[in-house]
Amino acid sequence: SLGFSLALAYTFAEVLPRKFPEKERALRNVTVAFYGLVAIAFCAKTVTRNMDWKDSSTLFAHDVHVSVNSIKGNSSYASDLYTQSEGAEKRAAKCHGTDSLAYIAQRDSIMREAIPYFERALEFDSLNSESLVRIGNIYYKLDNDYNTMFKYYKQALHSNPLNRDVWNNTVGVLTYNIDNPEYEKAIWRDYAELSPDYYESYYQLGEIYYSANPKQNDSAVYYLSKAYSLNTSKFEIPFHLGMSYGNLDDLTKAKEYLLKADALKDDAEVKKFLGIIYGTEGNPAEAYKY
Repeated sequence: SLGFSLALAYTFAEVLPRKFPEKERALRNVTVAFYGLVAIAFCAKTVTRNMDWKDSSTLFAHDVHVSVNSIKGNSSYASDLYTQSEGAEKRAAKCHGTDSLAYIAQRDSIMREAIPYFERALEFDSLNSESLVRIGNIYYKLDNDYNTMFKYYKQALHSNPLNRDVWNNTVGVLTYNIDNPEYEKAIWRDYAELSPDYYESYYQLGEIYYSANPKQNDSAVYYLSKAYSLNTSKFEIPFHLGMSYGNLDDLTKAKEYLLKADALKDDAEVKKFLGIIYGTEGNPAEAYKY
């Protein structure tokens, strides 16, 4: 814009007067008239455009219908709608009865409005993490559709294997809302392939096998060992790894990992089982200490 404006001004102010010196006055009048019309037109445009800047929601709502193929325009408007839906959800949590239901209905309506704009943004940028996570959340919140949610979450991990929202939400949903160990294992195996250098999927798989009835100790040891190779600071990993080795009657390994767990946290259960192991080994002093 700056280069174009300079070139235009130079043409009117320097080039044309030199080329037509006898018409300099007329050219000056034409120049003043031309730029006067331009100024009036853009002043009017500025005034009308100011109304779009009332707030971010108004601006995004206007621009998404102008720049229909803009990734930023579609994702910004969809994200703004998502934020509005979160506000309605928070207000619903503070109310009771019909007021709460009204806010939930408002939240659902806003979320459904956001879906096509998220999808439009993803047509142009299929690995946009924010859009993928939020549209996944919408499907889960609206219809408890965790299959679609996980489809979008996995897509998000392709672009960002350590996306905190994906990992935290997945742990929460699978832990508290789904009671299907086989389904949970399938999700965590997919995550392990997408993020092989992150411990969480191996840890969760190990926990599933550790908590199974009956316990599947070999599988628990396999996955918890992989988790421990990637994260040595999470207490539950060496604790349950030691317990799994104990269940397999490998007391040497059991003691090794229980001692690692004991170094991370003072825990009565860990100390109890260390005492049992030392007692089994014929070391009453250490057994009594623990």
